[in-house]
Amino acid sequence: MKLLKSLSQKKYRDEHGKFLAEGPDVVEQLVASGHMVHEIIIDECLRSKYASIAARAASQAISLCYVPERTISELAETITTQGILAVAQKNLAAHPTPGLSVYLDAVQNPGNVGAVIRTAAATGFANVIAGKGTADFFNPKTVRGSAGGICEVNLIDDRDQKWLPEMKKMGYVVATTSCTKGKLPVHFKAREKTVIIMGNEGGGVSGPVQKLADEYIHIPMRRNIKSLNIAVAFGVIAFTIASD
Repeated sequence: MKLLKSLSQKKYRDEHGKFLAEGPDVVEQLVASGHMVHEIIIDECLRSKYASIAARAASQAISLCYVPERTISELAETITTQGILAVAQKNLAAHPTPGLSVYLDAVQNPGNVGAVIRTAAATGFANVIAGKGTADFFNPKTVRGSAGGICEVNLIDDRDQKWLPEMKKMGYVVATTSCTKGKLPVHFKAREKTVIIMGNEGGGVSGPVQKLADEYIHIPMRRNIKSLNIAVAFGVIAFTIASD
């Protein structure tokens, strides 16, 4: 129990190489994708509700543990728990794979990071890259917000900010969002080797990262709205690219 509680903190997730996933959608996706799951913890009163997930987990020799509802509540991050958790292995990619990529520049809100991962998976992006200052991929809110998307894309930690210059050398086009200039998403032609940079919620894309941009993408605003939520903005761009 002590180990499981500690996984709410990044330093212990890093130390043990594990994270806690909450909710049936994420747990089911982890199991279905073949992601390494160490244990599934289920409210003992919900055995029948989660019987299909338990059966699939058992077929993969994943440990199952049935506990009282209060134990689930102690471990869960949400106020109203859904009665199922998974302890899974952190799985970071060593390098990007060919395909569309999104780079998060100091995106601090874990819910936004999770939503971007979810959208990236839904629109066929290959890589989600976390730059310096970006919330942890395995924060419980990020995992929950990804709705299982963490199993569907390559997750790359780039705290030392080496990958954008390297990807440019590999032939990637780097495009950044801008509040003042650039092409409309519908006019932006993404290639397989394209990186879309999404910036910090308050300050946008940082100066050093902007200097690496080859192109700019601009979403025009009406009335007195200056910008969109980062996850919404990425959704506009990603689905426009996907439908092209």
